[in-house]
Amino acid sequence: MSILAQKVKVEPEVVSYPGQTVILCCQFPDKGQTQLIQVSWILENSSATRTNIAVFHPTFGVSYPASPVQGRVSFTKEPPPLEHPTIQITDIALTDEGNYVCEYTTYPTGNENGVTALVILAKPQNTASTITVPAGTSPVSVAQCVSANGRPPATLTWVTNLSGNGTGLVQTSNSDNTVTVRSEYLFTPTAADNGKEITCVVSHRTLTKAENFPMKLVVQYPPQVQIVGYDNNWYVGRTDVVLTCQYQGNPSPPTVNWKMSSGFMPDSVEMAQNKLTVRKVDDSVNTTFICEVTNSLGIGKDQVTVFVRVGRRETSTHSRKTDTTPSSELPQRKTTNSPPASTTVKQDKPDSSLPLVFIILAVLLLVIPGVVAIICWRRKGGRCGENVITEGHPDCKRKRKDQTEPDVTYATVTHVNTAGAARVQINAADNTEYASIITK
Repeated sequence: MSILAQKVKVEPEVVSYPGQTVILCCQFPDKGQTQLIQVSWILENSSATRTNIAVFHPTFGVSYPASPVQGRVSFTKEPPPLEHPTIQITDIALTDEGNYVCEYTTYPTGNENGVTALVILAKPQNTASTITVPAGTSPVSVAQCVSANGRPPATLTWVTNLSGNGTGLVQTSNSDNTVTVRSEYLFTPTAADNGKEITCVVSHRTLTKAENFPMKLVVQYPPQVQIVGYDNNWYVGRTDVVLTCQYQGNPSPPTVNWKMSSGFMPDSVEMAQNKLTVRKVDDSVNTTFICEVTNSLGIGKDQVTVFVRVGRRETSTHSRKTDTTPSSELPQRKTTNSPPASTTVKQDKPDSSLPLVFIILAVLLLVIPGVVAIICWRRKGGRCGENVITEGHPDCKRKRKDQTEPDVTYATVTHVNTAGAARVQINAADNTEYASIITK
């Protein structure tokens, strides 16, 4: 626009909505010596096509040529003053958007104009939704966001902790001059991602603040099953024990089926949905229970093997907080897979037979040599030749090789009729039982 054209005063931009009436102002305030001959309003669309929509000449009057706004456009005053040829357009449509030029024919400077951009806003219809997908190993669209029939196009963004990516914005122009914008979120879903949060954020000129659409992913997967409730203490006669078949899966609800590895369920067993109740424990439930859960994507199952005990297993009543005995000093307990003979688990006592064994061995070590010595002494007859020394006879200390003296053995005997001890002399060569008794 030239400097001379700036003499025409207009609003640079006017914003309106479909169905409203818009006012487009134009002024030529400081004409000076310039003569205003004619004023025209021209619509310039996006393809740069120019169309006259309103014309005023002081001599020939007002004219509204054929145009997209014919019948809806008019001067606010008729006849309008050349200095203020303001127009209005009623029942605005989205197709009315474009540049509106207020152009003067003047003398002697020629044509001068000012341009107003008419922006037609259309508030879009925004939606967002998840896409149900099965768990897999390849990226797929798990959510989509759409801003439909907006003007100008909306901006879409994704907010999530997932490791996927949003697709580029895809714009579609509609016949009414609006634009529809789409975006999808690509992600490789797993069973653990079911229910994860993701949010689409829509920003648009018609909105005072961005619009958020929080969602939760919908990922389908076969059931994942776990049986809980078995405490390894099912004893004969116990009542109302319960096994619960916990499961996760999508779609839901699935079908739950209980089985026994040994065959048909006994009469003491009751089943209701995912719970199995044994009214009274006996040997018939000494088996493996199986829970099968089925949905449209597959079957999941779990099993638990029950061991029926003869007696109830007791647990310690001591508080863990008050037990300060080191683990190394605690008495050892014997464990077994067989049922206990009594209802109380007894602690093993230290083996008391070991000290007795040591005492017997010590006594034997002391007694045996003494017995052997006595036997040896009696067989030899107590001879000095075997180094047996008799009290009170130093002559017995002589060596055995001295054979000049008779072989005599001395002993001390106390007689009942004597006041003191007597010395007995025995001749070994004399094979008699007599002895010479010499009194002191």
